[in-house]
Amino acid sequence: MEQTRSLFSAHERRCRVLVVEDDRDTREALLDVLTDAAYDVTTVGHGAEALALLREDGERPCAIVLDLMMPVMDGREFRRHQQCDPSLSSIPLIVLTAHADREGGAMTVHGGTCLRKPVELDDLLGNVAAVCGTACRRHG
Repeated sequence: MEQTRSLFSAHERRCRVLVVEDDRDTREALLDVLTDAAYDVTTVGHGAEALALLREDGERPCAIVLDLMMPVMDGREFRRHQQCDPSLSSIPLIVLTAHADREGGAMTVHGGTCLRKPVELDDLLGNVAAVCGTACRRHG
């Protein structure tokens, strides 16, 4: 686990988002944007780190923001592992891709919203809010 940031105390945190992105600058920008929008954010650099974190941490995020192209374990392989694990399979995905065919990118991971990089911040925040829904208590 690389970074976690929250503006709130432990009892106030409700909206956890996991960002899986290999590019450090993009990962830090996503961390800043989501934290500023009152989400409790954890970031990792590839799918294998994400799986390890999800399997050892009992508290599930309300959404996973997932890059498709990463070293070690890419987004597609992460999704295959996620779908095979009943404790993880229901966590919604928001896929980020630089691929020209974003719908094709989403289909290759069997579902999930797909946003094209560079991502529009309103699109990202709107999609995170939509998948997290009423499962989270938002602040700010």
